[in-house]
Amino acid sequence: MKYQHLMLSLLICLLAINLPSVADDSPVDPTQTIADQVLQGVVTGVRGMVQIRQSEDDPWVKAETGMELSQGAEFRTGPRSAVQFKIPPDQTITLDRLGTVKLLTAVAENNKIKTDIGMTYGRTRYDIRKAGFEHESTIRSPSATLSVRGTRVGIQDGAMGFVAWSTESRARVFDQNRRQTMTFGEDTGVDSESQSPADNKKKSGQVDPGDNRGRDGGEDILVFNQPGHNPNPGGGLPIFGPGGPRKMGPVIPNNPDFLGLALGQLRFELSWSVYTPGDYADLDLWVKSPAPGDVTIGTFDHAKHNLSGGVAGQDFVSDGVGEGEYQTFYGTYVAENVRWDGPTFPLGKYTVGVDGFSIHDGDGEPTSVDYTLTVQTKKNNEEYFNTIHYIYDNIHDNQTHEHDIVVAPGLQSPSETE
Repeated sequence: MKYQHLMLSLLICLLAINLPSVADDSPVDPTQTIADQVLQGVVTGVRGMVQIRQSEDDPWVKAETGMELSQGAEFRTGPRSAVQFKIPPDQTITLDRLGTVKLLTAVAENNKIKTDIGMTYGRTRYDIRKAGFEHESTIRSPSATLSVRGTRVGIQDGAMGFVAWSTESRARVFDQNRRQTMTFGEDTGVDSESQSPADNKKKSGQVDPGDNRGRDGGEDILVFNQPGHNPNPGGGLPIFGPGGPRKMGPVIPNNPDFLGLALGQLRFELSWSVYTPGDYADLDLWVKSPAPGDVTIGTFDHAKHNLSGGVAGQDFVSDGVGEGEYQTFYGTYVAENVRWDGPTFPLGKYTVGVDGFSIHDGDGEPTSVDYTLTVQTKKNNEEYFNTIHYIYDNIHDNQTHEHDIVVAPGLQSPSETE
């Protein structure tokens, strides 16, 4: 088993866009009350080089789990770094590498929670548990504003355009360049090259086998609206079919670990549980397939689709008292997946990663959690999946595990790895 630091997505300089987004309100429980107060945040996860200062007059110091945050506190992250902090009772903010973020406002007023986050540059994810309170929360950058009302959303902007997404409810985005408002629903997103969410979805389900770098805008649109046609007569045919973004160039590199394509479906599932109220575990799953040209896809910090048809599912966390995918008698059970829904999937050696992004106990101390990694396949005409690999392991906070897993023809009985 190999260990490596979490590789977070490349962040690039900001593009002049305006991105107001309004998500549907979570159900508000009028019986719940919160006193008027200034809310204090707390650091719950640190990876790599992260610095913090409580105000502009204070020096930068190394960020550590458990540090309390006041209004005006500011973070900055280095390469291969990330930080996560919570604002009670129900907000979690995560800043990726090479970014800065500032806690401008965090108050409770008139039974409403108001939070204002300033992001100079970078990518930020904002999670709000549906705790019954009304929220007015925003993430601001020099070129974008994202308004949050009880959901899980994220925003990134850069020289190649903006990306905004929501995984739990409807959101609305305004693109300043086009002066256009787009509304998108649960587990979808839009970007600066999309005319609509449907347009964005269509692009993510096509493979362009030709070299698009010499085309003008009109030629790109023509190719985009002719699915199944080969725009480059000298190039290859669409070898993988639906499921991935366009290939940026005519050359597909050779990979000796790639054994071809099999008919059927493939699923990688990462599962774990938290049993004690107050404990917290945020794990992330990512997979690199052996298929030529495939990028790494993952549940949080990687691409969501690749050329061969792989799709990364939703990101989950578990806290032992209600934040998790499933509730059980023993605690909260969470399962994340990366999958190939058919009709084919690649054969060969996969690299599967598990990132222990933030794992701590009720006192905020770093700890570890057990996890299970299950690999399953099934034929297209079969109803049930067949398990071909089990991996049981324990991962600590701020640690990454890598597993090399071979998916070969004829695998029917599971192999187990401790």
